[in-house]
This record gives sequence, C-alpha cells and structure tokens, in this order.
Amino acid sequence: MTIDDQRIDAILVISRPERATDRSRTSIRLAVESADEFADSCVDSCHILCGLLREGQGVASHILRRQFDMTLESLDAAMVARSRIDNPDELVIAPDVKIVMDSTLDFATRLNHSYFGTEHLLAGVIASSTQSAMLLETLGLTHDAIEHEIIGLLGHLT
Repeated sequence: MTIDDQRIDAILVISRPERATDRSRTSIRLAVESADEFADSCVDSCHILCGLLREGQGVASHILRRQFDMTLESLDAAMVARSRIDNPDELVIAPDVKIVMDSTLDFATRLNHSYFGTEHLLAGVIASSTQSAMLLETLGLTHDAIEHEIIGLLGHLT
C-alpha cells in the first residue's frame, strides 16, 4: 500500500467509507494528489475542494464550474496564495478534514441519502471553520450560495 493509498484510507475511515460513491472516492484520491502537487505534507479541506473540481464529472464539479465559473487555474492560483497551516506534528490529514467528512455525512443524512457523493462532499467543504470555506470566501463564494445551488440541483431538502 502506497503512502497515497494510506492517506486516502485515512480520510475515508473518518466517515463511513461504504457510503462513498465512486466519484467521491475519485475526488478524495485527487485531493491527495493535489496535496502532493502543491508539495503539502498534510491533506486539508482545500485539497478536497481541488479534488472535487478536478474530478470533473460529479455534481460538485458541475456546480463549481457552471454555476460559479470556477476554473482549475483560478483555484490553483488561490491555493498558491493561501496561508498554509503549520504541521509541527507531521500530520498526514489536517484536523479540518474531519469537519468536512462529518459535515458531509450530516448533509447526506439531512437529505435521507444512504450514500455520499460529490455534492455531499461539497457541502462538507463549505462547513464553517474549514480552510476551504475561507478560501472559497476569498473567491467570492459563500456557504449559503453554494448550499442553495446544491439543493436546487438535487431538487429537495427534507
């Protein structure tokens, strides 16, 4: 098992991995690859955001690209410009990833979904106090606007 596989498993084990769709798993794999590309030793919520956009086929990518005109170039530029968290303990997964995964499952539960897809991960990424939520705000995207688009696309909230 590679170090990337270990990091992917470490992220999925926070949630209920059996509920992850193939696209959400792909997004998490791309998040780990994103951390490598940015030479970050620790995967954080911003890398999950990158993974969602890079996945390219899921609901999250659709919302980010079509509804908010986000591009890989604009996100990569924001990633380069952002503040990094210190990693004194050599963490492999940042603490805000747990917030993302908990929020992902909460959102799926609110919708009575037995799975979590990229749309649920996007809802997790915009959770307050995550680095990804702060990064999205610097790009002019708010929690409420993104959640509104997710609900609008899915067509319901129970």
